[in-house]
Amino acid sequence: MTDTHDKSVERRATGWATAGLWLRGGLDLAGDIYRGTVDMVENVHATISDRSRPVNPTARFEAPIRQLVYRQVRDIGALSFALSRASAAPSARFAPWPQHARSADVSLHLQSALNGVCGDYLARRANVLALDMAFVDASGDIFDLDDAAATPQPGDDGRDHLVVLIHGLGMNDRHWQARGTDMGARLAADLGATTWRLRYNTGRPIADNGQALAERMEQLWLSAERPARTITLVGHSMGGLVARRALEYGHGVGHGWVGCLDALVCLGSPHHGAPLARLGHLLDRGLAWSEFSRPFTAILDARSAGVKDLRDGVAWGGPAADEAPEIGYLLIAATLGLSDDDWLGESLGDLLVNVSSAADARSQRTGAAIALEVFHRLNHFDLLYDEAVYVRIRDWLVARQNSHVLKY
Repeated sequence: MTDTHDKSVERRATGWATAGLWLRGGLDLAGDIYRGTVDMVENVHATISDRSRPVNPTARFEAPIRQLVYRQVRDIGALSFALSRASAAPSARFAPWPQHARSADVSLHLQSALNGVCGDYLARRANVLALDMAFVDASGDIFDLDDAAATPQPGDDGRDHLVVLIHGLGMNDRHWQARGTDMGARLAADLGATTWRLRYNTGRPIADNGQALAERMEQLWLSAERPARTITLVGHSMGGLVARRALEYGHGVGHGWVGCLDALVCLGSPHHGAPLARLGHLLDRGLAWSEFSRPFTAILDARSAGVKDLRDGVAWGGPAADEAPEIGYLLIAATLGLSDDDWLGESLGDLLVNVSSAADARSQRTGAAIALEVFHRLNHFDLLYDEAVYVRIRDWLVARQNSHVLKY
């Protein structure tokens, strides 16, 4: 009875904290959108007025009046949002967001999607809706890296192996468990490993997220009484690029955890860029051609740095690949096509990433040991849940164990 009551109280407290979080963050974001919209409308108005100046005798009187009106609109909006934020501020005191809160799935999914769209902006503005990078367990509880009890422990068979799952753009750690399966739990059981999941702001630049991951891996490696002697990184989509950046940064600064990294698995990662990201760049350039449409580029410019980074992907090569040949790479691509020769592989790929990008030929020019697998009749998100994909990952990692590559 008491346990049920405690859980009910905890759910109510979390619900109020979530509502307060969205209220405060939403008001801040709404205020920013309001100012941006007013700026865009004023720029369009000014462009039209300037073009009509030669035939408009009132143009020289209209400009200062227009500027005054828009300034008042901004001031009224700023005051309104300031009062609203002041009214919402007490929610942070009466229903604070716990330091190690486990977000409800719906709230976390919405927050993750928002971070994918404009997460870098949220972070710059110190908006409470910006996600912080953290390691979490299967239930979503955040690990405290300064707590020795939270560090990975050897399995029953004595293996000391940590697997880190890294999600893609606009997603979160909960996406690894859906459709009746959980890749993290299965890898933990089949490999005798500890499986952690990374939660992060996918709107930040890929290089920044890679550096942040490397630094947290090093913090974990240094704080543990017995650091994991074997590490595997598994990244889906953008997550694979973040993992590669973490390796490159960690190798460059001499992090200790890099010496324990044995394998890196990329599922549908756009190493050579994603078509939709390139389309957004082309639309942005197209709008800039006309002075009348140029103000609307602010809408496309607002997309996150993470989205923009997917235009070109991350080039292979460098010391991390050439000087650490013991690290194995498994690149997995998906395509809606029925065979390798099917035109859908390059035209649509898995709907978000085409085969040539997920299996970037540039990787074959490095000194790394790279395995490649292409799965047909699958889309981008099927890679997380498809049985054949999981079996390929598991068998590849088990083969590495059996070849005594792992540092037990």
